[in-house]
Amino acid sequence: MASAANCTLTGNLTLINSNAGAGSSVMFATPHGLPQNAQGTIIPFSQFTVYADNNGNLPAGVMLPFSAVAQVQICGFQHGTFQCNSPFQIQVPDQSTADLTTLYLAQHDPPSIVTGLACTGCSSLTNPPPGAAGIASFTVAGGTGFPLTANVSATGFEINNLGTDTSTGDALSRFQSTLNSLAVPTSSVPMNSQKFTGLTAGTATGDSLAFGLNTLASLVASNVNLNNHTLSGISTLTVGQGGLSGWAGSIVLQTSPSTGSATLKGGFSSANTTVIFPSSNGSSGDILTQSSSPGTTATLWSPSPLAMLTGSANATVSTSVANVFPISGNGTPVATTSEGTVSNSVPFAGVLSNLSCFLTTAGGVVTVAGGTKYTVAVRQNLSTGTLTCDITTAISSCQDTTAGHNITFAANDQLDFIATPSGTPTALIPHCSVQVTSR
Repeated sequence: MASAANCTLTGNLTLINSNAGAGSSVMFATPHGLPQNAQGTIIPFSQFTVYADNNGNLPAGVMLPFSAVAQVQICGFQHGTFQCNSPFQIQVPDQSTADLTTLYLAQHDPPSIVTGLACTGCSSLTNPPPGAAGIASFTVAGGTGFPLTANVSATGFEINNLGTDTSTGDALSRFQSTLNSLAVPTSSVPMNSQKFTGLTAGTATGDSLAFGLNTLASLVASNVNLNNHTLSGISTLTVGQGGLSGWAGSIVLQTSPSTGSATLKGGFSSANTTVIFPSSNGSSGDILTQSSSPGTTATLWSPSPLAMLTGSANATVSTSVANVFPISGNGTPVATTSEGTVSNSVPFAGVLSNLSCFLTTAGGVVTVAGGTKYTVAVRQNLSTGTLTCDITTAISSCQDTTAGHNITFAANDQLDFIATPSGTPTALIPHCSVQVTSR
């Protein structure tokens, strides 16, 4: 059988006259001369004595078995007389080191010290038994001091081991502060301008819809019952092969033709169905109206017919600086500082697209740009737009038909062409045209 582990005791002895207890003796013995059990080891009656050094410190190597109960008697010289105090008991803690003074105080605190602590609402204070290691406990009288009359701060700590809440006002323990642990509400619950986050996709009737899932596109693909209400403010609506079977209300798209659109596949089975689309200022292909009778052809918005604006310089442009020339008609090329003398305006709004340009000599012969190149572009209100192309030494013409390279202009905007040389190209005459569509 293994022997019990030992605890090394330290400590300091001081006489009542505040002098160090140098040479004082400390005797450790089993109490009452009886053997005892400490961690499965029998400790027979035994005793030993040690002596404090000149500073009153216990010598090194004072060891007692874990959990053993020892009777301690301290003797020392006072006024030339060797005197001993009454023996007292300590219980050795299960730890590697301990201070004799601390053990004495922990097991022999006088009741007057403990009962002197303030404890509002405490009915009793209980010390551990004499000679035993323990903790003094406070017992709170039932109802005294509670309920609280002010906020209580836990100062960064937590209240543990709460019971399950059973009635209104009970504190919630961890994992009980979720909606799952609460009772089913019996009336509307205000959210105080807050929101639910982290919602998953609804799977059954009555489920909440997460953001992005609260549109018709996120619902079932068929048999949507609108319960005789009007569909309004819709940006895009697609009706499948079965049409709007049984629908007798109105479908109102957004009034802006740039966002309102609909694809209707199949017929309307109800003669009372009306689809209301933007009524004016649409783009090519926008539906204006649809009569209430099934099977009739929708009216499409038709913009003004396509036209071309064609302009050219009546003399060669500069080979070193940018020159501007009319977008319509024939005019003398000038520097951008005099742009107002050659720019044109039209009395309607529209869109410019599909730029095409070529170069000729003064005699009218189409030719390539010598030297490096000319970059030709459309100008709007003294600024160069996205419609632009290059005529280089390898080609005699250029085009910009890129989708999206459009210039939307208002009535009476200033419009013209600009030719910008790169390097030192041959002095030539530019001719350009651009497609215009009015709205």
